[in-house]
Amino acid sequence: MKSFFSTILVAVALALPQAGFAQDAAPIQVLPVEKTPFHVIAFANEYVRILNAEIPAGRVAPYHKHSTDSVFVIVESAKVRAQEMGGEAVERENPTPTGTITYVGYFREEVSAYKLVLDNERVRAWRLMLDPGNSAPPITQKAPGVRIVVKGGNLVESEVGYPNHEMVLKSGDFIWQEQNVTRTLRNVGTTQIELVEFELR
Repeated sequence: MKSFFSTILVAVALALPQAGFAQDAAPIQVLPVEKTPFHVIAFANEYVRILNAEIPAGRVAPYHKHSTDSVFVIVESAKVRAQEMGGEAVERENPTPTGTITYVGYFREEVSAYKLVLDNERVRAWRLMLDPGNSAPPITQKAPGVRIVVKGGNLVESEVGYPNHEMVLKSGDFIWQEQNVTRTLRNVGTTQIELVEFELR
């Protein structure tokens, strides 16, 4: 299967101009990196996507998520203030040197709501259980696969650029899922939903 990864050329990244910025306020939205302000797709094909990330001093790049394997190349360094979700804003005193190359792999199991239950050379599978009112953080389908409904209910699936897709799921339902789709799931019903999601190798 063809691999897909992102290369991000980082010029100036100033994540937060001051501590206690409004990013701490609810609700918090996490954007796909390609939809994040100051992150511009410069090139893309079936193998690779290149983004330019140039954030002017004093401006903010909102919380965002990298959902593919990524390589970062620093083309212009700067002091930055960064904040991971749930953490404190941290000012990085020593700028990363120009020319630095960093690789960051993406694994869906980093999203704690998805529990890895099967992993072999042919297929991977995760179990997702959502109580009423709960949401699963955004993930990207890295390969084609199938969603199997173990326990049904009312589910809303959100994709950037599309209207929310609400569906009534029943036990035994299945849904084919294309690759390279970033989605968030939310249980809007009154019963727990349980899904098993497969990705082909």
